Amino acid sequence: MYVYLFEAKSIQTYLFRSGRLKDVISASERLDRLVDDNSGSVLALVLHSAGLKSDLLEPVLVSGQVIGFTRCKGGAFYAYCEQQEPLLTLRSLWTLTVQQLFPGLEFADALTQGETLAEAMDAGHPALAASRNCPTVKFPLATAPCDHAPRTGLAAVPLSAAAKTEVKSSEKDERIDLDTELHRQGYRLLRLRQEPLLHKFITSIEGDKQLPDGLNFPLNMEDFPAFNDPDEGHSVVKDLALIHIDGNGLGLLLRSLQGALKGIGNQEYGRAFRTFSSALARATQQAAFQASYWLYQEQKRGLDEGCEPDMLAIRPIVLGGDDITLFCQADLALGYAETFCIAFKSCSERELAPLYNDYLQGTQLKPYLTASGGILYHKATHPFATCHNLVEGLCKEAKQLTQSQDSNVGPAAISFYRLSHALAEDIDTFRTQSQQFLIEDRQLLTSIGGYLVEGESQNNVQKATAYTPTLSKLKLAITLLRDKRSSLSIAKFRQMATELARGDMAEAERIYQRACEQLSPSTLKEWQLILASLSPKADTPNWYWNNQSWLSDLLTIAHFLPQSTPATQGSKK
Repeated sequence: MYVYLFEAKSIQTYLFRSGRLKDVISASERLDRLVDDNSGSVLALVLHSAGLKSDLLEPVLVSGQVIGFTRCKGGAFYAYCEQQEPLLTLRSLWTLTVQQLFPGLEFADALTQGETLAEAMDAGHPALAASRNCPTVKFPLATAPCDHAPRTGLAAVPLSAAAKTEVKSSEKDERIDLDTELHRQGYRLLRLRQEPLLHKFITSIEGDKQLPDGLNFPLNMEDFPAFNDPDEGHSVVKDLALIHIDGNGLGLLLRSLQGALKGIGNQEYGRAFRTFSSALARATQQAAFQASYWLYQEQKRGLDEGCEPDMLAIRPIVLGGDDITLFCQADLALGYAETFCIAFKSCSERELAPLYNDYLQGTQLKPYLTASGGILYHKATHPFATCHNLVEGLCKEAKQLTQSQDSNVGPAAISFYRLSHALAEDIDTFRTQSQQFLIEDRQLLTSIGGYLVEGESQNNVQKATAYTPTLSKLKLAITLLRDKRSSLSIAKFRQMATELARGDMAEAERIYQRACEQLSPSTLKEWQLILASLSPKADTPNWYWNNQSWLSDLLTIAHFLPQSTPATQGSKK
């Protein structure tokens, strides 16, 4: 048995390379159709052009020269065949096509063999890792005598007629690289408001809920509803949030599935992994739809009765496998991320149920996956490449919290940060620079990093004795602090943050204590209960303990969390 493995690498880095939103949008749409199990994907077109038979579009018996697929989603596919020649043909034509359509895209591929499909796959993954360490040369080469694209440093190429139509008159002399040139062509020629990536976010697989067919997505920053809001009182939402969420427990599930399928026939082995790939894709898409449906309802609440938004306040960038990346209007980002994480757990449990019932009964593996991610609040003018690097760091923070709670598919978590200046640093450096203060002879970090996403279906997964901060408790604190009858307010905590920045811990503590003394007995009791839920159990509840506090986290979420109903969230119909 022969297998051919292909994976596109560093996809997010590739998407954000030019730093222009129109290029990010076009690149995401083009990449989304690269590998998929529908007739419009590049993979399906390559197979058709080469005259190769496969089970990509419909189930067929994989034998002889027929190619089977165990995975074909998220910029990667794993193909197998009893004969080597069809896979050699596929590899030759496929790599040529990818390098023509996406010249600068990093990818890894490997062709291996084994007595069985399982053995061939076991040999294929190390070969794929070795290919990743030996990247191919990208053309055109950006040598010293070449003219370079200033945004990417790659060799500049002439603009085609289609790309020129997307260049403003003030940018006629702009030099761009070949990938960006192809993205500009795609931006012009693709139907960017009706393409498959967008439909994944607004189409329900279950069919129980639907969003309007004419719903649009922003094509540039000015299209986001809040950016068109004439009411300057809502300027707080004129920021964006970059959301990146990744699944937890995928590697554990794959290893368990591989162990359960040892010794099984090639046909069933291939069918089981194809079932898993499709089920995971459906779970991610359905979770994205539920989050988009929540977003639509929130936008609708901000309009007059009988009116509906015509512009959804998100711009999808990636939806593949078990992860998503998107831009979202800042005041709606936390709710969107929470909704996705909660929905992903229930959707994965439902979609993966047949796989568990057939192969994973009796294992210690939980019958679902969870998802954790990061939210980076930033100005529309901040470089996308920097934002992408930071949001991946935030996602890593959240996944570390998830892992600390349970190594066997822990609960969903979210980490967030508000970017005030754009420097190419990692998230740890940013937190140290902006959220850590020198108090006498010690450092006080005013952020605790990630928070658990607490839903009704997740209450029982938290460790009873561990310190587990949750978003719901943080939002309860904000609700109390926003009460005009309370002397303890968000403004008081802002004053405390100012004093901490000056190194005056004593004054910050005095501000807090004076405000608490003026609270009514009932409000003080309520506040102490919230404090207890936000502080480690071993310590006396307070707004800080040891060298840590949630002060910056509270101020960040309070700044972007809507007061009651959202600001004007879209054009009225």
